[in-house]
Parts: sequence; structure tokens; C-alpha cells
Amino acid sequence: MKKQIFTVEKDGFCGAWYANPVGSRRGMILMLGDSAEDRMAVCGAKWLHENGCHVMAMSPDKKDYGHHNYPLERFEKAIAFMNAQGCEEFFDVLLEDYGIAVKESRGRFSYLTPERTKPITSRKLGDDFSKEAILAALEQNASRIIPSVSQRPDTFVTPAAKSEIEKLIDLEAKRAEGKGEGYIHWGTVFNLKTMAKTLLYLQENGLTDLDALDAALVESHEKTKTARTDLKKIEAELNTKKELQRHVLNARDAKELHTEYLKLPKKKQEKFYEENRPALMLYDAAMRYFKENGIKTIPTVKRMQDEIEDLTSRKNAGYTEYRESQKREKELQTVKANIEKMLRLQEPEIGQERKTHDHDQEL
Repeated sequence: MKKQIFTVEKDGFCGAWYANPVGSRRGMILMLGDSAEDRMAVCGAKWLHENGCHVMAMSPDKKDYGHHNYPLERFEKAIAFMNAQGCEEFFDVLLEDYGIAVKESRGRFSYLTPERTKPITSRKLGDDFSKEAILAALEQNASRIIPSVSQRPDTFVTPAAKSEIEKLIDLEAKRAEGKGEGYIHWGTVFNLKTMAKTLLYLQENGLTDLDALDAALVESHEKTKTARTDLKKIEAELNTKKELQRHVLNARDAKELHTEYLKLPKKKQEKFYEENRPALMLYDAAMRYFKENGIKTIPTVKRMQDEIEDLTSRKNAGYTEYRESQKREKELQTVKANIEKMLRLQEPEIGQERKTHDHDQEL
């Protein structure tokens, strides 16, 4: 089994990278046995390969650490390397923001833009678009953005502000988990900022009460559901058109051979069929497909190409609409969860105010 070895002296952690031979966008850290290269680790890697994962086997190296107290910074360096191997986020950004679908075949990337029906390979685009260049760039970015543990042990620095709204932190639950006062302080500041973002979102979107928020959430959910259903229909129709196109092309390419086959005497037909079996079998399969699907008039290649291009364009537009609807629904769900938590936090204060008011009236 092919592997890539890492050492503490050279790479900052001890491990062996077992890349899935058929490719994958998932990876798992494996800690079995005393060595990242022993039989137990190799068997575990084989099993995970069968389940569609890359594997990073890690070990304590010179027995200076055990599995229970392994330094976290070593995990971070291993994760940085693993992040560089997976391109899922890179693929999603290209598809969501630019409508470009990325495919991998035989170790090479190919790119399908909205105006094309066939992918263009990275070799035609240049060295900067090759798999090796993309992975090198991702690895460089991953190593740059992941901080070490020594930079954040007890000092909680608020991360850069994000445009999306995040959920409020349950500080009481975190305190019960054993989080220190430093974390609680950071979490309090984070919650205050998140509350302000939540209220600003409600104001900007005209959601003045809980009923309006619930109605917007229901509407967004239905819109996402409809967009997903429409997208699946388009994808199914596109797959059907592509299958039909494949049979049309096969029938066209083997039409002359089939005509020649029919003109031959029956004694010579068998030999001729064997000599041209691949093409004639594809022709027969195409004829069966047309008959089974009630296709009496075979469409032209140009017509099929135009229909596939139109469906591809609709699919890209539908995917963009679906992602936008999904993002909107997620935002509203987060806002509703935050509002409900904010109201629960206010309940003790409201109860205390009522008790004070009743006491003043009695006096």
C-alpha cells in the first residue's frame, strides 16, 4: 500500500498518509497501535479505503507521548495537510459563485463552464489549473490560516466578523462542561454582538414580530423545497437527454455498417457482425432504446446539443437559486433560535420586575 511518511523533526508530526487509490473528498485520522506503519494501522487504512476515506495514521513516534496526551499542535499540522488534499470547498465555491463544475478523472481536473456542454481539461487551460497546482495552493493556504495552539491557550481573541449570523452560545452549559472564566468572558461578548446582529437582521428584513418571522421561515422553507424539487427534475431530464444523445450518436456512427450488414447474404452476415461487433451492438442497443421509449423520429444531433445546452444553463441557474434559498432558510432558523433564547434569558428579569412592582403596591 502506497504511503507518505511524516516525521516530527521535518513535518511537525509523526504519521503516514494512506491516500485512497480511487480518490475521495473525505479523510480520517487513525490512531491504532504503536506505529503509523504497523499491521494494525495498515489494516485500518484498508478498511477505511473501502468505506471511501483517505487515512492519516498517527502515532506518538518515540514514545514521548501516549494517545491520551498527544500534543494538539501535531493534530493541527496533520489536519492542515489533509485539508489541502480535499477540494470539496474549492469545488463548491466554483459551482456556487461561478457556475463552474469540476470533475476529476485519471488524476486530472476538468472544468465545465455554463456556456459549454463538454468539460475542458486542465491541460488545455495551462499548468495553473492542474490538480498538482490546485492542491499546492490549497496546502499553502491551509498552513497559513490554521494557528498553533500556543497562540490561543487562555487568550480568547474574537475572530474576524462574519457576514452570516451565528447561533448564541449557551454559556451555562459551557460552564458546566468546565470552561474557564476567560472563555465565559469571550462568550459573553460574542453573544452581545450576535444579539445586535440578530435584531438588526429583523429590522432590515421588516420582521417586526414573531408571527412575521414564523411566516417568513415557512415561506423560505417552501421556496427551498420547490427549488430542490425543480432542480431534481431538471437533472433527471438532463440525464435522459444525455442518454438519448449517446444512443443517437451511436446509431449515426454505425448506420452505414448496419446497412452494409443487412445487404450481405446470411452466410456472410455472421462473420461481418463478429468483425464489427462493438459498433453493431451499440447500434442494436440504440434501436432497442428508441423502441422502448416510443421514439419514432430520431432527433438530429444539433437539436440534441441545443436541448442539452439549454438544460445545463437551467440547471446552473436552478442550483444558484436553491443555494440562495437554502442560505436564507438557514439564516431565518438561526435568527429564530436566537430570538427564542433571548426571550428565555429575559424571563427571570421580567419575573423579578413583577415581584418588585407587586411589593411596591403592597407598601
